[in-house]
Amino acid sequence: MSECVPYPTRSDSAGDRSNRVDQHIGSRLRSRRQALSLDEEVVGQLAGCSGAAVERFELGIECIGARTLYEFSRILRVPIAFFFSGFTRGTAL
Repeated sequence: MSECVPYPTRSDSAGDRSNRVDQHIGSRLRSRRQALSLDEEVVGQLAGCSGAAVERFELGIECIGARTLYEFSRILRVPIAFFFSGFTRGTAL
């Protein structure tokens, strides 16, 4: 099982864009988790991190690493593209 490793968000303008991406991905993570009636602790345990880490990812406070995003997609039975669905390049810029 892999360990959830957050990446710190940045506060400059590039960080503002990445924060919007993090928030969008987190929102998609939360919506899918809730649709499956799974709590943060369960998903976190399956992904190798705490429920508190899952909450921080869902709120966009911390970036989700590629390995952890892969684990979430496996646990929640969605393709990785699911987390980016609805986010357009125009949204990021």
